[in-house]
Amino acid sequence: MIQNYYNLGGNKVKAKNNTLKIILAILVIILISLISFVGIFAKDKNRMKNILPDYKLGMEFKGGRVFNIKIDDTINTEYYDKDGNKIESSNIEEGKEDEYTKKEVPVNSEDLLNDDNFEKTKNIVEDRLTLLGVTEYEIRKNSVAGEIYVTIPDNKYADTIISQMVTRADFKIVDTEDKHELLTKDRIKDVKVGYGNTGTGTSIFLNIQFDKEGTEKLREISKNYIASTDEQGNETKKQVDLVLDGETLLSTHFDEEVKDGILQLSMGNTSTTQTSEQLQEYLNQASNLAVLLKTDTLPLTYKLDTNLYVQSEITSDVLNVMLIITLVVSAIITVFTIIKYKKLGLFSIIGIIGYIATLLIALRYTNVVITIAGILAIILSVIMNYIYIIEIIKNKKNDTKSFKNVSIKFLGIYIPCLIISIVFSFIKYLPIASFGMVMFWALAIMIVYNLVITRVLMSNSEN
Repeated sequence: MIQNYYNLGGNKVKAKNNTLKIILAILVIILISLISFVGIFAKDKNRMKNILPDYKLGMEFKGGRVFNIKIDDTINTEYYDKDGNKIESSNIEEGKEDEYTKKEVPVNSEDLLNDDNFEKTKNIVEDRLTLLGVTEYEIRKNSVAGEIYVTIPDNKYADTIISQMVTRADFKIVDTEDKHELLTKDRIKDVKVGYGNTGTGTSIFLNIQFDKEGTEKLREISKNYIASTDEQGNETKKQVDLVLDGETLLSTHFDEEVKDGILQLSMGNTSTTQTSEQLQEYLNQASNLAVLLKTDTLPLTYKLDTNLYVQSEITSDVLNVMLIITLVVSAIITVFTIIKYKKLGLFSIIGIIGYIATLLIALRYTNVVITIAGILAIILSVIMNYIYIIEIIKNKKNDTKSFKNVSIKFLGIYIPCLIISIVFSFIKYLPIASFGMVMFWALAIMIVYNLVITRVLMSNSEN
């Protein structure tokens, strides 16, 4: 009798502990769900703003920009004097043009208009899109006319991105006086953007790293192009111009010899009164210039032909219908599960809601592009998790270690699926890559979530 009394007391303590564990697990699920479905709001400029990152949606949901660049067919008129020297048209007096030899020179030479250069342009455009962080795009080439057609997501950076595609990006350092080339773009090894604090505020820097040969040339330039003072005390500066596509970005001289092969340029004005928006603007300018310097120069001169916004085929009405269908199906499954499996059914539904909330938070922070295929991956992962939990419930009556045994069984399914999803993630076709990336995070979170949360709900539910 005493033994039964202690057993009864021990069972009560165990039941109490199990109840506390379940309550704690449910509270964690409620917290995660509130964060995922409602958000975390903080005050930002007299208004409340959700500080969670936005979902990165594909073009199926947000619409896109379709633009094409075509070969510039401009023909320039050049004038030469009787000695064969080129004369700027601005220096020729009106009415005296006939005194000079006139030549019609196309911007793009005829011998450069070939498929090799068209293909090279296409590859450079792809490289620039990648460096600009455009993960979803479509690009094709007209092998006859040389036109490049591109589709990108529509956002606030779309116009800037498009402008980067038509820039030749022919960069060089020249002598300010006679304009002869001192150093060209093909000697650039890498370009990095950074910032640092100066005496007058925060500055954004563009660091251009040259290769071995470029480092030696830059060292010689920095030794020769300096400020000097003559015997009368007059200061003279021998300067260089940094030129991009014929336009001077900066004229400068060197204060000291550059030995490390790094040319550092300051972007924007330095001031302690600068706002974060101004700094971000300078940072964007530096980053855009870095992309142009990192990628090859376009072999041909292009111009923007068309720039159109294409509305998403999935309208808000379609999304609303899909949402209603999803909610109705989910409600039917929820009612069926609770009626059939009672308390365990209720706990399983609560656990799945927590899993969905956790997965959606992860997708926000991992910057996965969510396409239709990505949504299918989410639905598939929820179905897999539901089957897993129902399998635990079915085996629970006959197997006291049902959670462990079922988990081992399903790991044999999850691991191959994880490997396949990783392979899919590296495929260039975005819908498949999106499916793979979403499924990878879904499976990884499913394994951890079930070990931490689902195990508590299922293993402690009997008492």
